[in-house]
Amino acid sequence: MNLVSILKMFFEYISLFIGNFLFQGFLDDNEKILYIAHRHIWIYYKYFLKKAFLGLFVPFFVWYLFPVAYPAMLVWIILGLLILVHQTFDWYFDSILITNASIKVIEWNGFFDSSASTIEYEKIEGVSWSKKGFAQTILGFGDVTIEKIGSGTPLILKDASSPKTIEKQILKQQNQIVEQSSLKNYDTLHGLISDMILQHQARKK
Repeated sequence: MNLVSILKMFFEYISLFIGNFLFQGFLDDNEKILYIAHRHIWIYYKYFLKKAFLGLFVPFFVWYLFPVAYPAMLVWIILGLLILVHQTFDWYFDSILITNASIKVIEWNGFFDSSASTIEYEKIEGVSWSKKGFAQTILGFGDVTIEKIGSGTPLILKDASSPKTIEKQILKQQNQIVEQSSLKNYDTLHGLISDMILQHQARKK
């Protein structure tokens, strides 16, 4: 295992640890996050650079040229930082959570405005991903499509980081859920048949 793989595993572990804490309010009892799908940060880079330039660089430059203006520039910098923090939260919390029980689609519109919808693994008909264009191919992001049974409108996570990994994580957990469900059904059926046999034998006596 090389250094890159070790660092990737470390950051994924940290991300899950933080995610299970920050997204706790969206999870059911005994539900744990296995993977967090985000839009690629490249989609936001222009906005971040623009806000960082206008909210941080410009007031620092004015402060340097005109030290007497520091009170106004300090307020400007604080507001710029708050805007950047808000945008960072908007990127992080607008996500799809792949958990051990279901898929949670989180929509975050502000500190006091968020919502979540749940997709059960049993209701997923198929998952696919695609990359189009130079940026998506080179930087490794693309669109992930989740087809739901009985729904003509698929869920599409556009510009997702590592779309192939997202697909694998969803299908892996879906297979585990289906296997567990099959075992439960088998155990239930086995129990019913055993009870029927015992009752039949009891009647013969």
